[in-house]
Amino acid sequence: GTFVAPSNGTITLTLGADDDAWVFINGALVVDLGGVKGLSSAPVAVSSLVGGTTYTIDLFFADRHNSQSGLYFAADVDFVPIDVAEPASLALLGAGLLGLGMARRRRR
Repeated sequence: GTFVAPSNGTITLTLGADDDAWVFINGALVVDLGGVKGLSSAPVAVSSLVGGTTYTIDLFFADRHNSQSGLYFAADVDFVPIDVAEPASLALLGAGLLGLGMARRRRR
């Protein structure tokens, strides 16, 4: 997603994960919770932001255990989600529409 820095200075991100989790702002790693572990959280101050500037934020999470998965994320800024259609989702939608079209054609 994206966010606009409310003013010059610092924002606080809190990330909690039971395995690997990372947060990037404009492609730079700002929170690193890599590794297999129990649920733990880490508040991190991100500084040197310019007020009124739009920043891109990416959060990645990977659970490496076959039981108990947990992820927590909070920040003191408002985020705007970026809609990204995954290729697999688009392929599934296309196959479904094709199937509906074929079924309709057979009924005639």
